[in-house]
Formats: sequence, C-alpha cells, structure tokens
Amino acid sequence: DGKLRDENTDNFMAYVSDPERRFAAYLIHRDTDLAGRKEKVTHIGLRAFVDWPPRHESWLEIARMSGSRDSTSLGGWGVDVGTTRFIGKRWYMTAAWAFGQGDDRTSDGDDGNFRQTRLQDNNSKFGGVTSFRYYGELVDPELANMHIGTLGIGFLFTPKASIDIVGHYYRQDKAARRIIDSDIDQRPNGIDRELGWEIDAIVGWRPVRSWDFELVVGWFKPGRAFRRNDDAWVSKLQIRYRY
Repeated sequence: DGKLRDENTDNFMAYVSDPERRFAAYLIHRDTDLAGRKEKVTHIGLRAFVDWPPRHESWLEIARMSGSRDSTSLGGWGVDVGTTRFIGKRWYMTAAWAFGQGDDRTSDGDDGNFRQTRLQDNNSKFGGVTSFRYYGELVDPELANMHIGTLGIGFLFTPKASIDIVGHYYRQDKAARRIIDSDIDQRPNGIDRELGWEIDAIVGWRPVRSWDFELVVGWFKPGRAFRRNDDAWVSKLQIRYRY
C-alpha cells in the first residue's frame, strides 16, 4: 500500500550493532524496475550514538551511496554529526551539521548527488517529549546536494511536556536549479548556493504513553538563491496515538 515506486522495488538490508545499539554498520540495497526504468542503489553506512562528552548525547553517521539509474552511474557521500548538551534537569542545547554531496553536472553519465534511501522519515527528537522533522518542519528537505547547520534549545516543563526552538541554515553543495525532494516549490536560480534559514517552535505534550500532542510553528527566510524573497510560514497541530 505504498507508492508505485515502492511497490516495484525489492529491498535487501543487513544491519549489525553492539547489544546496546550504540555502534552499528548497515547495508541497504534497493532494486527498482518501474515502467522499464531500472535503478539499483546501495547504501553502506556506519553510525555511532555515544554519551560523550559528559552530559552530552552525540551522534555520527557516515554513508556512501552507489549504483545506477539506467545508463547513469550514481554515487555520493552523506554525513550527519551532532550533539545535545543537557543543562541541569530541564534545559538542553543541540548543535548539528549534515551534508549530502552534490553534483551540478549530471548529464555526463555520472550523477554524484547523494540521495537518502527513500525509506527515511527524518523524524526524531533531541531531548524533548515528542519527535519532529529535524531538518526543518517547513523546508523538510532530503539530505541531497545540501549543507544543513542546526542549532536548537529546549526546555522540559515537566517530564511530559516540552518546547524546542530550532534553527536551520541551508546551503547547496553545488549551485543547482532544483532542491531535491523538498516542500519548497520555488526553484533556486542555479547561481547562488545560499538557500536561506528556518526557525521552528515545537511544543510537545504526552499526557499518557500512547498519546502525543504537538503544536508546530515554522518560518522560512529565503536566501540569495531565490529570486522572490517571500517568507514562508507553517503551523500545524498533530495528534498521534500509538497502539
């Protein structure tokens, strides 16, 4: 019951980790045959989640993508690194950087844009009660041809309620006239690499274990890569029930 692409894809996965799931290596291969167009993509990655330095929760993930789309060769690197620092019992601060390699010349038979697996949801939490889109609630990009710098601060009102204020700075790795798989409709000019920045406020409440309530407000300020400098806003209320 997924997308047509997913219904025509065979998935092969291997994942190995230590018993506490702090360190892991994985391989994900997807073989797609859709309307005669064939795509074979393999991701090999390493990841680590450590409580270092003291009072921090830090992570590092490195992945290499390779494969082919019809006669075009695919390949690229992706990195996501960051840390959340806990201050006392209620405050926490997060700093992170993510990079997806780009390629501004894909018509030469080689596409060097890193792509995620198409299975990702890019949704998690830093130190609060509920999860959110950690690359931006409004832009919500795939980590492809992009640098994403993130700074956030959060506060726990109670163990069941929190607020996160998170800022993101977006910059293309290579100037291109499209943003790969993003909720931003306007196309960049293909000359400037600065896409802009976003600020999100996420209020989460989990009154009981099965229910999540989340209020999100986001603001995106376009950078020099866009001819029209119109700000964008998003607001939403989400209710989740787990069973």
